[in-house]
Amino acid sequence: MIEEMLYGIIYKITNKINNKCYIGLTRKTLGERITQHLYTCRAKKRKKHKIHYAINKYGVDNFLFEEIDQAFSLDELNKKEILHIKTHDSIANGYNILEGGGIDGHLIWLGRTHSEETKRKISKAHMGKTFSKETRLKISKTRKDRKLGQLPGKDHHSSVEIVQLDKDTLELIDIYDAAAQAEIKYSKNKTRSGAIHNVVSKNKSSRTAYGFKWLKKIDYDQIKNHINENLYLELVTKIRS
Repeated sequence: MIEEMLYGIIYKITNKINNKCYIGLTRKTLGERITQHLYTCRAKKRKKHKIHYAINKYGVDNFLFEEIDQAFSLDELNKKEILHIKTHDSIANGYNILEGGGIDGHLIWLGRTHSEETKRKISKAHMGKTFSKETRLKISKTRKDRKLGQLPGKDHHSSVEIVQLDKDTLELIDIYDAAAQAEIKYSKNKTRSGAIHNVVSKNKSSRTAYGFKWLKKIDYDQIKNHINENLYLELVTKIRS
């Protein structure tokens, strides 16, 4: 009988004083993940979450770190994290801030898309203006039809379709024929700054540009269909910072 290989673990951090807990998942060892959390607690420039503030407030000696479950596939790992967070009620009465289902606390939205209302809110937040439905349709048609001059576009030999994702949920926001099209939309001087191109071309899937994550569409499709799980992990794994 072939023994299944362990894919990842579910871990629990419990405050011994008030019994509040945090549920997480990781493909690292429990010791490695704890080390990451404690480093984030100490580092001044790292963004902290509820669990880190709690550890700093009460002291690490007042917390219990333990492995509570194992998984043998990505899907099982995600589902078990969601289940344990719900079972332990660790959002309302603990330190989790998301319902789980993604590496190290990230909700995974791959394959889902924003509603028109959500897109409008994102546009307002990042561009400082909103458009009517009719205007958005015109802009969309113009974007598809326009020529980008010397900038790489749909017919350019180096053109690569890219996807724009929410940096926190990885929800699909938009698809572009080339990085240059997105640069024109988001660059302040309306010229190609190279920020998006650098993230995509150098496969820096853990980095962002203009407040979003960017990925080659071919890679996105592989991740969405669980063909390339290593790339999936690179995209969503992030030391809580």
